[in-house]
Amino acid sequence: MAEAREQQNKAFLEAAKLLAASQEGASFSSFSYETAATLLCEGELGRADFSNYQRHFIAHRAGFEAAKEGKVTPQSLASAIEKLKRDTHKKRQQRFIFRTGVLVNSSFKVRVPSRVLRNTRIAFKGNWSPLLERSEEFRHEVENYIWYDLPPFAMAATIQVTASDVMTASEAAYEALDLRRGIWNISLNRVPIHRSGISKPISRVRRAPLMTPYDKDGKPVEKGLFWYEEYVSQPEVESLTDSDWAKALKQEEWVLDQLSRCHYRNDIEAAIIRYAHALDTWDRHICFMRLWGLLEFLTASAQDSGRATIRRASFLYQNGEHTEIILDTLREYRHRFVHGGYEGPEIDAALFLLDKIVWDALRFVISTASLFSGLDECARFMDMPRDLKKLERVQRLQRMAKRFLTGKSIRHRRTTGEKPV
Repeated sequence: MAEAREQQNKAFLEAAKLLAASQEGASFSSFSYETAATLLCEGELGRADFSNYQRHFIAHRAGFEAAKEGKVTPQSLASAIEKLKRDTHKKRQQRFIFRTGVLVNSSFKVRVPSRVLRNTRIAFKGNWSPLLERSEEFRHEVENYIWYDLPPFAMAATIQVTASDVMTASEAAYEALDLRRGIWNISLNRVPIHRSGISKPISRVRRAPLMTPYDKDGKPVEKGLFWYEEYVSQPEVESLTDSDWAKALKQEEWVLDQLSRCHYRNDIEAAIIRYAHALDTWDRHICFMRLWGLLEFLTASAQDSGRATIRRASFLYQNGEHTEIILDTLREYRHRFVHGGYEGPEIDAALFLLDKIVWDALRFVISTASLFSGLDECARFMDMPRDLKKLERVQRLQRMAKRFLTGKSIRHRRTTGEKPV
């Protein structure tokens, strides 16, 4: 991690030098400045400390603040960033209420409890009516962006967030919503091995098309402000049975219990949110690519070769050699799609196989959350040899290394006739 941070900082400094070397100073509407702003986000701002909106704002604003002193330099950029970071932390916190929903039927007997996730309270109750009690002008504004009919009988969600601004609050609201529906989808989603008829998203619990913000008194935060989903076809409400809900809520209790004892809760929550997004789209190839990216994240192999992803994921199975063959085939299909633009009819079978492997890896990471210090340590566990004799040899080598590092001699078996080190 330290090495990656150092590389990011070097890239940031190089970008700043490029800006400083320009003849007319920095051009803040140019491609070069946008690139530098992105590098600033990655290299200088902590992901855990700021929302995406705040990071983008600070990175974009820092160049203007630095330019007030004359030419933009690495030092002036860094100084401007530090000042903007302090100012952001000092902003007064406000309570926001977001009204949205999920595309599942609200007529069921099981009670969905309110939860606090990521310091955000989220509750589900009743039918989703986004335009109720809103002005005619607001309705027309929504119609300018949403071409489809807002589905009736979806389940309403109320999300309470405390944040410094409404944009940061909206990110937190969506993260809490996606975390919760991601947990439910772990137990509800099943990828069909082949399609019949028109394709539709695999995720059974998806976002409602609209989210609107209100202040603590229930008044709209800003005239005409809302967030919407760009669905490519008319969104439909999923019908879940009482037994579906019972299974999903039982899954939620288990996941939250595991997370409460976890040392790297943020990483696992991020994985669940990624799973929620992975199967939201109609496009099977996008689903496939998102799932493969999630598998790399779960196996801590995003910066390694595809072989590391395959080796670690196949470790989780008794018939690991068979799983390696499957993953090799899926990796080859991914390469053909990415590098050759190939979109074959076998995508349904490929997605079916990959979803099962990702599902198993995600369940494993959640169930062992209290045993490891992080995903990196979990990945080192997956790197262990599956062959028991090789595993015993590794254990002997570890014992020998421990003796050697504590200043003790390493004795070989007498039958070898070799002297101790």
